[in-house]
Amino acid sequence: MSVQQNAGVVLPAACAVAASFDPALARSVGAAQGQAEVDPNIKRSPLCGRNFAMFSEDPHLTAALAAAVVGGAQNAVVGPLLCCSQVTDAPDRRVDERTLQEIYLPPAALSDRPPALPVMELLAGQPGSPSRLIDAGNIAATMNAYAAKHDGLAPIVLVPDQYGEAKHNSLCADTTQGNAETYLTTDVVNWAKKMLPVAKSARMWAMGGFSQGGTCTTQLVPRHPDIYGAMLPVDGELKPTNGSVAKMVQEYFAGDRKAYDEQVPVNAIAATGTPEQALFTGAGERDKESISNMRTIAAAARKAGMEVTELIVPGTGHDWHAVQAVWRPGLDWFGERTGLGEMTKSLKEYPQVEVLQ
Repeated sequence: MSVQQNAGVVLPAACAVAASFDPALARSVGAAQGQAEVDPNIKRSPLCGRNFAMFSEDPHLTAALAAAVVGGAQNAVVGPLLCCSQVTDAPDRRVDERTLQEIYLPPAALSDRPPALPVMELLAGQPGSPSRLIDAGNIAATMNAYAAKHDGLAPIVLVPDQYGEAKHNSLCADTTQGNAETYLTTDVVNWAKKMLPVAKSARMWAMGGFSQGGTCTTQLVPRHPDIYGAMLPVDGELKPTNGSVAKMVQEYFAGDRKAYDEQVPVNAIAATGTPEQALFTGAGERDKESISNMRTIAAAARKAGMEVTELIVPGTGHDWHAVQAVWRPGLDWFGERTGLGEMTKSLKEYPQVEVLQ
């Protein structure tokens, strides 16, 4: 009796492919394996028993190599199968909503040779969270629509958590209660420049936010003109706020009034804002206080030589409808400013907004 033996090919596990940091090699692995499972999940816990089948704990590396393997395998007679339960940190436990929502990567960022893309660092209001901003701000759909019109090009969006806890107000400053300013302007920025295909120049970076996140924007961007070139706040306040000024000075700044005053947006703009920076801002028509705040900050920005655009959103108040209406033209404006594509219509042609003169 004879025994027929079939030849086989042993290919490296996904974790070994990831160790190469080589999309071309990953594509060749995909071409060799053809019909096989590909697990594009991200490693989030050392206790997950399927870590060997996942590429990396880094989202950009995982996306690049998973896309390369799938691209190579698509040349096979029978294509690959995306397997397993996604967004889990263990076989029976899904990750929380916050983990899902902190980074948006456009198609161009996942190509074999990604360009250096502009960045929007967006901040939620308080109470709020990164996932709330992404969901209520309709960020993913807005960015995907922009990318579809620009051959896969769009800004990378970072949505960090400036609070740490839902009920904690960090004032977006370095204080006795935490170093939120360092986290937002140093830690997040340095991580992105190291791990993602982002542009390095300040003109290519913007910060934006709603409500307290808008206040953070107008206090931090002018304080860091070497990092950020544009601001997109909506319904922001005139100053960091959590109780009275005297209370904040004592509880956050150890009695140092000057340190607090330096965080007030009009003061920051006057002290370190530059004409190379720009302000694209808006407020809901029914939010009279935010409109007044916007006009005051816009005046300070013009005095500093900045390009300024002010929008009113009719029929809205201090709400996410105003945010969506302002950020739709704001994205086109920022895209033109950073070279992704020209605006195809004037601001007056956008629905739902009125331009202040």
